[in-house]
Amino acid sequence: MEMSLLLSHLKEIKGKTVHISAKADENGHLFSGIKTRDIEDALQKQHGAIIGEEFIVLEKPIKKVGEYEIPIEIMSKKSSFKLVVKKI
Repeated sequence: MEMSLLLSHLKEIKGKTVHISAKADENGHLFSGIKTRDIEDALQKQHGAIIGEEFIVLEKPIKKVGEYEIPIEIMSKKSSFKLVVKKI
C-alpha cells in the first residue's frame, strides 16, 4: 500500500472506537484471544481504514473483555484508537 494512503488512514482513526465481540466466560475471559489480524479486520469493516497488522502494536493477544488503547506505528508516525471488547 502507498505510504501517503497509510498515513492518511493513520490520522483518520486517531481517537476512534472499534468494537469486537467475542465469546467469553462469566468472568470476562475470552475463549480465543484477539490478535492483530482481528483488529485489522475490525478497523477496515468499521472505519474503512486499511492499516496492516504489522503496524498495530500489540504485545500479546487480548484475552479479557474490556476497553484498550491500541497504538499504531507507521515508520516514526504514531496514533492510537480505543478497542472495546464485548462478550457475545
